[in-house]
Amino acid sequence: TSISGLPASIDPLRKVERTYAEKRDRTKAPVPAPLINDESSSADETPDNNQSADKCKTSGCTLAKHPTNVQHSFHKGCQHPMCSKPPHPDLELHSFQENLPNRRGGRGAPQQHDDHDAHPDEANLNLVTIVFDDVAQSAMQIDVDSLISDVQEPNNYEQAIASDHHKEWHASMTKEWTELLSNNTFHEPVDRSSIPSGRKVTKSRWVYKVKLNKDGSIERYKSRFVVCGYSQVKGVDYTKSFSATLRSSSLRTMIALAAGQKLKLEHFDVTNAFTQSEIDSDIYIDPPKGFATKGSDGFIQVLKLKRALYGTKQASHLFQETLRTHLVEGMGFKNSTADPCLFSKCNSKTGDIIRLAVYVDDIVVAHNSSKLLDWFKAGFKEKFKSNHLGPLSWFLGIGVDRHADGSITLNQERYVQKLIEKFVPNYASSRAHACPCDVSTFEKLGLATSRIERAKMASLPYLKLIGSLLYLSTMTRPDIAYHMSILCSFMRDPSPDCYAAALNLLQYAHNTKQKSLHYTGSAKLPAGVNLRHAKTIEDNGGLIAYSDATWHRGNELGHNSYGYVIYLFGAPIAYAAKNLKVIALSSAEAEYAAASHTCREVQFIRHVLMQLGFDLSGPTIMGVDNTAAITICKNRGVTPKSKHFDVATHKVRDCYQRRIVHPTFVSTLSQRADGFTKP
Repeated sequence: TSISGLPASIDPLRKVERTYAEKRDRTKAPVPAPLINDESSSADETPDNNQSADKCKTSGCTLAKHPTNVQHSFHKGCQHPMCSKPPHPDLELHSFQENLPNRRGGRGAPQQHDDHDAHPDEANLNLVTIVFDDVAQSAMQIDVDSLISDVQEPNNYEQAIASDHHKEWHASMTKEWTELLSNNTFHEPVDRSSIPSGRKVTKSRWVYKVKLNKDGSIERYKSRFVVCGYSQVKGVDYTKSFSATLRSSSLRTMIALAAGQKLKLEHFDVTNAFTQSEIDSDIYIDPPKGFATKGSDGFIQVLKLKRALYGTKQASHLFQETLRTHLVEGMGFKNSTADPCLFSKCNSKTGDIIRLAVYVDDIVVAHNSSKLLDWFKAGFKEKFKSNHLGPLSWFLGIGVDRHADGSITLNQERYVQKLIEKFVPNYASSRAHACPCDVSTFEKLGLATSRIERAKMASLPYLKLIGSLLYLSTMTRPDIAYHMSILCSFMRDPSPDCYAAALNLLQYAHNTKQKSLHYTGSAKLPAGVNLRHAKTIEDNGGLIAYSDATWHRGNELGHNSYGYVIYLFGAPIAYAAKNLKVIALSSAEAEYAAASHTCREVQFIRHVLMQLGFDLSGPTIMGVDNTAAITICKNRGVTPKSKHFDVATHKVRDCYQRRIVHPTFVSTLSQRADGFTKP
């Protein structure tokens, strides 16, 4: 029976792919297959004139002609030419694989090797960074366009000019090169003999992407000339490289405000954004293939950068600083200290509002005045070349729909459809996946327990599947957040059961792909919350937080899980399902610690709202379904069951006393964070 519940013909768990060890050994000199014995080898290899020319000439071998490192048909061992073991199951390691070092590095996550060189800097250009801190304490990056595109993107210049779309790629390369020259990106070409002593020429390459419209049709073929920043030396070629990334909760907060305040949403794209800032060091690079020139010495000339170029370590940092300086000092915007990717400008006299959310070279603009929008377009184009793409409808692989009543919907239907086509081809929707998972299945998940399981998982795209689902969960699907927190905890050594559970979760997401975040703009009191909090919630745009935790359902380390969700104008703007880093001795302690963690996110959201010009009155109401935890929060007393609490655990008490949050009891039936703590 198939582990994943799929037909054997399409079950990815039954597909045995070439392992990394085989790919590595493929480049080595072939190892001859062991002969049966030395005495018979010469006789066996005597040509048989009766055999056909296309047959193996070794007596007794029924195979066609084959290299000497391929075993003859009469060999009784494993069919792999490099394996000296007797016949064995496909999932058992070959003899040459048994002594290979473990491929797992870093934090224990399996490394995905490619045949081509990795260029981390330029590879990040079209990636969406997902910042999370529930399990891995790091960031993952997902290339949304490549996941949902039907056109094969070339990996290098040679593939581009040999592809079926070579005319489109050549036109896009020509356009890119023309724009770089018009931006005055380079100094005059330099002969290699003129390069200062001690300076090295940095490599460069072309990167190709297919940009899509909301309906999945091709918007344009995009070629980007980038620098291979991995060869830059810190302190010589660059000094600072950090740049901030827009948080998903910040984006949702701004969209929720647009729904509640009836603001219009516009989309801007900065053309060749990184090249619009000056470079801060002398960098020489190889010219792009197809556009190189020869110097007086007969060799291909190199280029010296005048402006930052994609791929250089400092490019993103320099552009972000240039952008911030122009918006703040040149146009009078206020930059948020909570999230430096947010900008706002409000006129208290006229009530005009304009807000910006910046993700690299994409800008979302929320406004309530066409005159203010025209002012922004004129002032912004004085410094940066940009395109106004019209009303916001497609952003980072997310569909944005504005309805007649002013409400806004965020969905990722097409993203989910492409995921199912990639990871589960020929899949048909069924009623079997009406729930995210089978509870008993998730409770039994664990790490791989044998070498056979690890060898099997080495050929399956577990990390790619988890990364793709994590982006979906982080952006628009809070209903799978808990399940992703569980699956992410096994990334360092997953078992086949983990992969089957991830496939099941993907199938559920596909069957419910119409689910979305719908910001109605309503600020009404949610059901199950005490009526005395109605005015506070309605005055704050329906802002309310829910916190919940589990107890006696901990993992192997004794840690329980907790979750929270924060609503604004009718839909979640922030949510998470995480492991509670406290070994709770009671349900009250678990709920109390979870509330303290929730307060951190509440403070962040409050800072973002106030710095975007949305005034808050009173504390944020926080629903907790444990009266003991609420009592501990509101009273300073020490009891035998609370005397051991860590200082950080009392964060919720401090926020309550400072009127940042106000915990209130809600029943389990009205606890909206309950789904973030259990399957």
